[in-house]
Amino acid sequence: MEKLEKCDYGNAAGLFEGTNHGIPLIYSVIEGKGAGNIYVDLVSEPKNALILPQGGFFYLASKDHSRNFLLQVKELIFQELMPAWSCWPFRTESAALARKLGFEEKGAADAHFWAENM
Repeated sequence: MEKLEKCDYGNAAGLFEGTNHGIPLIYSVIEGKGAGNIYVDLVSEPKNALILPQGGFFYLASKDHSRNFLLQVKELIFQELMPAWSCWPFRTESAALARKLGFEEKGAADAHFWAENM
């Protein structure tokens, strides 16, 4: 598994064609506009790719479902992903559990959501 340089992020774009979820996050990383890293099996012509956007989600695409690549993904995820905890301010029990588990409070963050018919 190799970590792509930003100038090579476009090499992985074709693997994510037809993806029905996470499209803005996936392409913001591929286009270099959003923070994150892309890992592939072969830089020049990837058959497997992993996108790790900053924030904790990950997206995997594969043409050949390589077992070796998947094992490397598992290893990388446990090394690279940092656990995060977030909750609404009124969820005091959730915040208390997070503190008990060792999470540090970073302060308030804006949250925006969209729902039909609201």
